[in-house]
Amino acid sequence: MKVIPSRRALRWWLILLLLLPLIASPLWSWFQEWRREQLVRPVAERAAAKHGIPVSLVLAVIKQESRFRPQMKGGKGEYGLMQIMPAVATDWTKANKREAFRSLDILFQPEQNLDVGCWHLARAVRRWRDAGYRDWVSLALAQYNAGATRVIEQGWAPPDKAANALSRIDWKGVRAYVEKVRAYQQHYE
Repeated sequence: MKVIPSRRALRWWLILLLLLPLIASPLWSWFQEWRREQLVRPVAERAAAKHGIPVSLVLAVIKQESRFRPQMKGGKGEYGLMQIMPAVATDWTKANKREAFRSLDILFQPEQNLDVGCWHLARAVRRWRDAGYRDWVSLALAQYNAGATRVIEQGWAPPDKAANALSRIDWKGVRAYVEKVRAYQQHYE
């Protein structure tokens, strides 16, 4: 005896087959990012410890900047996991008394990228934390994203060091960046 599925059953199977990619694609993307994070985490932990900054902050910056993709190249010339600008790489080589990089492609290597990126982020952290700002994380992230000069010129550092700095960041993109990284940091703590 031959069993013939009903039209209704065929319709449900067709719907299921059409929806499967919509369900599987985000799950696959999430899994890939999780896997990349697991590979990068030990390197990030070492670099954060070397530069004296919270690993939760480093992981949050990496998540925002590259989603843990070491080969990521930004539209403005940023490289790797922490999206290092060429000028930052130059500053790092001078500060560490090293020869200039022959090729900035070295910044696609996680160890090198995280050393430079954590060094750069640690400078921002020290600047605001050591100056006594309660909201030093927001100021350090604003500096990492927009540069120290902009943070100072725009007056994002509150006169009252105990005040919230995030509320003073009036550039939409920088503020959104700081808010996202802070949210990711809470996840990693």
